[in-house]
Amino acid sequence: MNKTRNLLWSTATALALIAGTVGVAPVQAAPPKDHVVSPLKPKTYRYSSPQGPRCIPVRNGTTMHLGQDLPANEGNAIYAVADGVVTATHRGARGGSSGYLIVRHVLSGNTYYTAYIHMWDGGKFVKVGQKVKAGQKIAEVGNSGPSTAPHLHFEVWGSAGWMKGPTIEPMAWLKRYGVDMRANASVVYNFTLPKSCNYWAASDLNLRSSSSSGSKLVKKVPKGTPMTSTPGAYLNGYVKVVAAGTSGWALHGAVSPTRVTASTNDIEVVPLSTADYSTTGAVNLRQGPSTAYKSLGVVPKNAQVKVNGTAGGWMRVVYKTGSTSTTGFIAGSYLKRSAPAVTKPPVTKPKPAAPAKPTKSVPRQTTSAVNMRRGAGTSHPTVLVLPKGAKVAEISASGGWSKVTYSGKTGYVATSFLRNVPSTPAKAPVKKPAKAPVKAPAKKPAAKSVTKVTKANLNMRSGAGTK
Repeated sequence: MNKTRNLLWSTATALALIAGTVGVAPVQAAPPKDHVVSPLKPKTYRYSSPQGPRCIPVRNGTTMHLGQDLPANEGNAIYAVADGVVTATHRGARGGSSGYLIVRHVLSGNTYYTAYIHMWDGGKFVKVGQKVKAGQKIAEVGNSGPSTAPHLHFEVWGSAGWMKGPTIEPMAWLKRYGVDMRANASVVYNFTLPKSCNYWAASDLNLRSSSSSGSKLVKKVPKGTPMTSTPGAYLNGYVKVVAAGTSGWALHGAVSPTRVTASTNDIEVVPLSTADYSTTGAVNLRQGPSTAYKSLGVVPKNAQVKVNGTAGGWMRVVYKTGSTSTTGFIAGSYLKRSAPAVTKPPVTKPKPAAPAKPTKSVPRQTTSAVNMRRGAGTSHPTVLVLPKGAKVAEISASGGWSKVTYSGKTGYVATSFLRNVPSTPAKAPVKKPAKAPVKAPAKKPAAKSVTKVTKANLNMRSGAGTK
């Protein structure tokens, strides 16, 4: 049979069964003025497990189904069935607790609570206290908690509130308002309630005389022992079974709908990617996924563990103390995902800015007398008046104004009053004629001296003459 027939309801609904407060209230005819719609679009869902007693479908499943299962594609929209106010939301997890969303309605003076279960995050589209309208999208189909496939588990409760007082058969309640979920389903799975249920001891367990841990021990039942029961035989966390001809009450978590062997290695665990979690309170670390298994020790509150698998609402964890690591199981309700460590990026010291390169200026010349101002605009005060033909150095130009320097002062001049400095043609160098080589004067031959002899006494004068 298609496994969707064994879809599970929310882990949270088990609380009502433990408290023994669940009943089924009669459905009365609805006044015509109340507006009620389907929680899913017609022909987009299948009609599966109904409300009522049943055999445990999977490990840690319940024997009393409090609502209707409607398998659908994950991500399909879930709609509020009537106007109301959101009273509770919860974020679910795979293999842990179920996501849910609760809405309170007042229809013709009567108060009802509708529960939408197994979405991943009940608070994704709405928040507590928010008013919603009939047909408004409030969630999406998910597969959180003890669930074997994506589906909506839909419940209806009376005025006492969700998980309080009697539960109301949801399909009959919707049909009373003109919504026929069975007729609008794409597929209807016919469900036949069996007369008996076949179970096996998931661990060594104590069979007791009543549904209480303090009651008389009737028999010790070894792990793997076959047991029988009846649909809905559940009270205060115990299932009434017959084991090896002896009747008694077995702890719910120690009862498996599938055959198990005597080895803890045969526990069916769904592997998960390793993730960091912390404990929300002091909790036992057990050998297997139920309280029937031996405790390996108590893990304190806020302890860090690594989750690597799940089994029926329990998480397989590795708990490290000092140099010792212990692998065991902790109830998923005692764990929360640890926030990822925030790695601060390395602080890089800024490099000193390189010295600014000097701005090249352009020589310009005023076309007439003009004001040089402190800013780019006529609203700025005048620094000085530049005469016509004044040569300035233009540093920059923008928006019709030029930043210039003149005689050691800086200011702004309207660009329209400036022109490029006319270039002066360079004079060609004048070549001087080469000098003619000067001839050295010819040397006169040196006079030759003649030796003579005086004939008488003579006067030798300073010049040629007797005067």
